Amino acid sequence: MASNRAWKAGETYRLDFTTHSATGADVAADSLPTVKVFREGGADDAAAWSGSVALVSGSAAGHYRYTGVIPAAYANGDQVVVVVTVVVGGITSSVIADEFRIEDVDALRVDEALRIILASHAGKASIGAGGSIAFRDQADSTDRLVLAVDSNGVRSSTTLDAT
Repeated sequence: MASNRAWKAGETYRLDFTTHSATGADVAADSLPTVKVFREGGADDAAAWSGSVALVSGSAAGHYRYTGVIPAAYANGDQVVVVVTVVVGGITSSVIADEFRIEDVDALRVDEALRIILASHAGKASIGAGGSIAFRDQADSTDRLVLAVDSNGVRSSTTLDAT
């Protein structure tokens, strides 16, 4: 299984998973599942993630969520493998639950790029003092794109906020 999105160092990573009986029914694990994280085929690095596993309340039996912060030391292109170990009915099993690569910290993900594109094409635009042009998000709460321009309208700098 591979993540359907790219991850960056410093981001909060979340993985939802379920546990099942031998018949395939959703059941709670005998104990809280454990997670191991391997970078570039090295030793378990889960402790560096400061992560935790919790039962998701209000969900079906056996629905768990692992949350951790990807360490800043992870670099562009690092391969990460997430392994979940569970005990159900006294039987221990481990599975590769996710596998992904860290992307360049300066690159925008598709969802981030779309926020900026939407603001520039459909958001509120304003011209500020000093020759700046700001494009706001759809909620009109954040300047997604700010262009500094000179008296001739030539752009001198660009500031992006894709959060």
